[in-house]
Amino acid sequence: YNVFTGDAAPGTQAAKDTVLDGYKYIRIEPTGVANVKTLTELQAAAQNQYISLINVMNDITITDTVYVRRAVTIQSPDASNVSKLIRGKSHTDVILDFDGANGHKSDVVTLKNIIVDGNKDGNTQTASPALKSKSILVNLESGTVIENNHAKEGAAIYVNHYSTVTMKEGSEIRNNVSESDGTVYVIGNGGYFEMAGGTISGNTVAGNGGGIYEFGGGSARMTGGTISGNTAKGNGGGVYNVERLYGGTITGNVAASGAGVYSEGTVYLKGTVK
Repeated sequence: YNVFTGDAAPGTQAAKDTVLDGYKYIRIEPTGVANVKTLTELQAAAQNQYISLINVMNDITITDTVYVRRAVTIQSPDASNVSKLIRGKSHTDVILDFDGANGHKSDVVTLKNIIVDGNKDGNTQTASPALKSKSILVNLESGTVIENNHAKEGAAIYVNHYSTVTMKEGSEIRNNVSESDGTVYVIGNGGYFEMAGGTISGNTVAGNGGGIYEFGGGSARMTGGTISGNTAKGNGGGVYNVERLYGGTITGNVAASGAGVYSEGTVYLKGTVK
């Protein structure tokens, strides 16, 4: 047989065969699954158009940004043994960079059962946000944790330019530090963040928005989950300028003004307010 496999698929299966000029050609289709153990393998899988599911098999130290430009799910295959993506000591750029501007604005990137660790105790330099999102959809599913990152602003997530990031039940953003505003930083040109579930807790910012910071054309909405135990040295220990609070709990946050909620405009409330 003369076998043609396509573009660097890591696993394949025979789909259909045909005979041409006396040769039998087997078309090989990719399975769409990559099991990765190193940064190089992770970066390659993230860029391979045939891969729809990336299983992170063990902890990986991130010494260079992982760029994701299309729909894919990144997860640990075993929810009881969750793998970490850990910022390397010399890496100050973004850990995961999501950008679908090149024709993939409706694509969905899903993180599930994976820990993104900014390693702020092992990396003494001020770094970039752990995650950055632009012109793409991102779902933070159950078991996703973004923790221990130290950034200038938006320590956990920077949401910008027609990107939608949705935080779901069972996900966590915790123990991050921002030297300016926001643990989740939502800004500019249609950036949108929805907290439908999960927890944002134990984060500290030197400016405004200990949990969620919205400004400059961005938009945020809370429909579920809990924002608690965050500290802002400025305003809005829980949320800053989040205009739609339709569900969830905001409690036990600290700020110079507006420990739970601070807004410079209209806030739309739904449900029970305590």
